[in-house]
Amino acid sequence: MAYEIFQRESRFIIKAGNITAAFNALKHDHASAVAEAHDFSEAMDFLGWTIHLNQSGDVWGIEPATECYDGHELPLIAVAPFVEPDCSIEMQGEDGKLWRWEFRDCRLFEMRATITWEQAFVWPVDLPVAPVPTGP
Repeated sequence: MAYEIFQRESRFIIKAGNITAAFNALKHDHASAVAEAHDFSEAMDFLGWTIHLNQSGDVWGIEPATECYDGHELPLIAVAPFVEPDCSIEMQGEDGKLWRWEFRDCRLFEMRATITWEQAFVWPVDLPVAPVPTGP
């Protein structure tokens, strides 16, 4: 059975002027997988991602096209030079593991999360002075 993933949040932007170059990078790095793709959106879909465009033609969002993990980071490595700085995609696996793919310096970085739960406050409970009788 495949490892299931879901996206928690993301900020993923490729300016319209860079989409052709990003498409060419996918065609170079994933030639057989995207050979039938007519555009960047279709190529990303073939590689496991659904992208969203804004009114200006920029890529302004991304989400996995499937819940089954299948090397989702591979096309992100190819397009990383064209993704705007400080973009990221935060993911969670079926076992609760968290990671984020961050786009910096024209590269993709995988960051793993460590969450620590600390007691912040104990809520007081007002108990009655005597137990409330139950029964006859």
